[in-house]
Amino acid sequence: MTEIKRPEVKKKDIIFEDDDIFLEVYCRKCDKKTIVSFEDSHNNICEECGERTEVSVPTEILWCSECKVPIISNVDQTAITHCKICSSEVEYMTTDVRPVFPQERLLLELLLDKPLEFINDSVWASKRSYHVNGKRYSVSNNKLQEIHTSPEKIKKLRADIDYYTPLNQKNNFQLYIDKFIKINKDRHMLIKQTAFDFINKVVKDYNYDKSQILVSFSGGKDSTVLSDLVIKALSSPDIKHIFGDTTLEYPTTKDYLDSYRKNNPRTVISTAKNREQNFLEVCDVIGPPSRVMRWCCHMFKTGPISRKIDHMFKDINILTFYGIRASESESRSKYERIYDSPKIARQKVASPIFDWKDVDIWLHILSDEIEFNYAYQLGFSRVGCWCCPNNNVKAELLAHIYSPDLFDTWKTYLYDFAKKIGKTDYDVYIDDGKWKARQGGYGIDAADDININTETCTKEADAYIYKVNGELTEEFYQMFIPVGEIRKDLGRKALDERIIIKPRTMQPLFSIQPFNDHINEYSVKVRLLDQSLKTDFAKANFMKKVEYQITKFNGCKNCLACEAICKFRAITIRNDRYNIDNKKCTKCGMCMNPKYINKGCLMTKYLFKAEPKE
Repeated sequence: MTEIKRPEVKKKDIIFEDDDIFLEVYCRKCDKKTIVSFEDSHNNICEECGERTEVSVPTEILWCSECKVPIISNVDQTAITHCKICSSEVEYMTTDVRPVFPQERLLLELLLDKPLEFINDSVWASKRSYHVNGKRYSVSNNKLQEIHTSPEKIKKLRADIDYYTPLNQKNNFQLYIDKFIKINKDRHMLIKQTAFDFINKVVKDYNYDKSQILVSFSGGKDSTVLSDLVIKALSSPDIKHIFGDTTLEYPTTKDYLDSYRKNNPRTVISTAKNREQNFLEVCDVIGPPSRVMRWCCHMFKTGPISRKIDHMFKDINILTFYGIRASESESRSKYERIYDSPKIARQKVASPIFDWKDVDIWLHILSDEIEFNYAYQLGFSRVGCWCCPNNNVKAELLAHIYSPDLFDTWKTYLYDFAKKIGKTDYDVYIDDGKWKARQGGYGIDAADDININTETCTKEADAYIYKVNGELTEEFYQMFIPVGEIRKDLGRKALDERIIIKPRTMQPLFSIQPFNDHINEYSVKVRLLDQSLKTDFAKANFMKKVEYQITKFNGCKNCLACEAICKFRAITIRNDRYNIDNKKCTKCGMCMNPKYINKGCLMTKYLFKAEPKE
């Protein structure tokens, strides 16, 4: 049996209030535990190395070869050495695990050419392997790729699934699940109560009324568990939920949502949906999303959800419970457990299951007999969008088997896109997943919209000429409301000039006027007037704000990021029009801050084209 290293336990010098909750936090770098208060636990820093700690001691999965079920154990002095049911010695299995339902087990057997061979066995899955009665099996990505790119092999696999499914009904799946629940009962009670305490503590400490609380509900396993925990912790089945309908969900997600609503009539789930745009039509303009260019999240999820929250809560600050977990990805492991949302204004986010692993999620679902999305029984590990560039080869294979119409639609579209941008090996580019690594706007006409064409005016100091992609109507000039107050009456009437000033001091910042350069159809001249800007660096830094707004006017594709980030609801994007309400805008500058929006417009990230080297 693999020996487990025991981390040192250290008591931090801290005084606890009588009604406070204290938790163990763990430093992975120093391999040490510390006991801290609830308030300190979320953002605690290790005193020895300065790294951020985790809220709980890491766990690992052990295996009882007698009971044939996984056991969740802490990696510390309390690590389990013997099975609680049969007292047999246990051995190391993996770091995380999930149950394999009969439908996925049948697929595994067919991929291994062993139909129904494991029908009475205990089958589990870790990140890269299957475990049958503790023995590892794996199916290579090359084999999955070979099958899902071959129409003949997919057809045969579907036929085999149809043939063997009636024979797959009698199995020992529930027998092993019952043992799994029993042997990990203490673990379930611990993580469940800790989540309850966290939820109640956050609501109490931040003084939120239940009418200000929202549950983010995606139809996946994590949000399913989250919903159950929040409702039970607050003893309130009427807590509001919000579902972001991206229009790209798998059919099983829509079916599950309908079933959830039917079985939980007191829980109101509001749907947020972008009804103005079509995903494939947007792809025609800016290209399909990739792993580093997921514009779809802003346009079809975050933006519509922000709009819905505005409609539901108006100017009220809200607390949203998210089902984010650190173990899902490296990027999510760096999230705070409680934070102010950088994407949606007036929203504080709290994550009760942040430290849960997959095995914890399934332990709760199976122990409390919670209904969940059927896609997980088929073998999906995540149930986001069917066209997501983050889908792996296995997810693509499952989509090909169980959602052939959606798969064929997307693959046909990708083939056409690859041809459009000049890929001669378009089938390899798509089938091998190279499209998922696509960066920038190569081969896309809209990429020209976000390139700032500017030249220095030779007749006036600190003046610049910019090309714009449309007539200089009021829609163009109102783009500069976040910079300052626009005063047409102060400008030279013969030149149709506007002066932008600081509202309180009346200090001129810059002027803007139409300009005929005999080259571009539409151009403007911007003249810097702010005398407080003494250095070239200060002038250039200020002019970036002007350029950001010109970029928005030229390249806006209605991604909704600006609308979502505005705390004062001053920005609205409707019917291809970008509007800024002068009465609501406070000149806070968030919509021009590259920290939140790259170069003032996210399209600069998705459609950039590097300058050719000389």
